[in-house]
Amino acid sequence: MLNNYLPQILIFAGVMLTFLGGLISFTRDAETQKENKTLVIENKRLLESNLSLSELIKNNLTGGDSYGVVSPLAILDNNKEVYFLYFENKGDFPLYDVIIKYWNPDVIKGKADPDGKASTEVLKYYKTVNCGNIPPKGGQALGSTFDLSDGEFVKFNISINAKNGSFSQLLRVTKKDGKLSIAKRINTIGEGSRIILEEVGLDFPKDANGQLDWK
Repeated sequence: MLNNYLPQILIFAGVMLTFLGGLISFTRDAETQKENKTLVIENKRLLESNLSLSELIKNNLTGGDSYGVVSPLAILDNNKEVYFLYFENKGDFPLYDVIIKYWNPDVIKGKADPDGKASTEVLKYYKTVNCGNIPPKGGQALGSTFDLSDGEFVKFNISINAKNGSFSQLLRVTKKDGKLSIAKRINTIGEGSRIILEEVGLDFPKDANGQLDWK
């Protein structure tokens, strides 16, 4: 009896696949239009700030002086607050071919081979995320989550590579009275390396001299 309806079933399946394909295409088009609209607004603002058209075009193609920052954000998982890392483009231009690698230095400390190379066991603690292209003020979640109780402290060392350059970030996070306290510092990598961002929460733990130990 099912064979009698087989042609209708195949037609229905074809219609549904076409519909789903169109829906996915529409969603992608909507995301692209949103990113393009953001770029148009940013470019108009930059032109009004006397940035030359040639500089604007060049920076849009290369990423200019844009850089990104990784920060912790909270979500609820089974009514429990957990945290995940989120990368955000803080610049005025797109970041291209973004690849982020991050790890907890305390977890891998002392686990290297005698010759200084990371063992196969250690390599699993390094997380790599290919973010692709990130528009201005856009971002991407880096995937894994972590718990943090009051008084706990967690470190992340982060390598950020993009078409316009490479950056390193130190991210330090603790929790006090149910609230996160965060410290982060970003350096350029290569010749003329410099700090481009350093933010330390007012209540973040410091030493007797009021300094933060970034190690």
